[in-house]
Amino acid sequence: MISFCIPTARQSFGVYRYLPKRVHLFKPFVDSLYPQLTEPVELVITDNLTDHRDLAKFFKPYPLIQVKVVQQDNWWMRKGYPSFSQVWNEAVRHSTGDYLVVLSDCLSVPPKFMARLAEKQKEGKIVQFLYRDPDYDDVRWTHLKWAGKSQLDGFSKIPWEQCFGLFSMHRDWFYRLNGFDENFEGQKELNDIELFSRLQTLDPDAPIHFDQDLFVHHHGHVPVLARSHKMVNFPNPIRSNYDLIYLHRQHGVTKANSREFDKRSLTAVVNAEIVRVPELMDMARARWERGLDVIKHWMDNQPVFDL
Repeated sequence: MISFCIPTARQSFGVYRYLPKRVHLFKPFVDSLYPQLTEPVELVITDNLTDHRDLAKFFKPYPLIQVKVVQQDNWWMRKGYPSFSQVWNEAVRHSTGDYLVVLSDCLSVPPKFMARLAEKQKEGKIVQFLYRDPDYDDVRWTHLKWAGKSQLDGFSKIPWEQCFGLFSMHRDWFYRLNGFDENFEGQKELNDIELFSRLQTLDPDAPIHFDQDLFVHHHGHVPVLARSHKMVNFPNPIRSNYDLIYLHRQHGVTKANSREFDKRSLTAVVNAEIVRVPELMDMARARWERGLDVIKHWMDNQPVFDL
């Protein structure tokens, strides 16, 4: 079975309290996906709300979508900070399918998406979905155009630095990587790219695949982050996620959430001293001044677990 893992906690944190306001997040996805289904799929939704009966009610007319809504408790969310890695990992923990599709809310898929995805599942591909939106410049389309092909395989064709966004892979690959690195919590950037950085370190010949027919449309909405979360990612994040990626690469980390780094290494990440990009280093003082308590919590509570 294919399991779709979609977190809504980062979007619906304490805001969408009534059925019409909440289910509109999923309507474009369901409307585009359901006509393509010929067999059941699993949809695991990680939600931060106390009452999710409305979501179950919404999916009743779609019997081929087996919905599981998981309520999760997340320190970062409770403190008003973004959370991506933990909520995606939590969705995977509660999924049962052997092929995982990691998505976000507020998107739709093109016709024949499921048929193409089923082909990739049988071939054992790790698929990176492209974005197809006029207001979003996805550089990976340029690689396909330059190559004159509809499909590309491998990190040599599209580097790990450009492996951003949503994807699908067999469960065993996700478990070998131990999921998303939860050291990236509290900000909303680069945790997707970091996963593919570790994949490239784990196996440079991993079957990563790009197909011009496997893309998603993103349907924007006013982000809850702008209303109810501290915007720690702008202008002063709590660390340089770019440096955190390279800390992992320096140490050959392939399995996330598997070790604790010493305070000296984490301080270097906060100060952006590993890659030494001047723009990131210039923000270090503001990071300490505005987020000392959060930085201390991050350093003292490094995640160590197996999915």
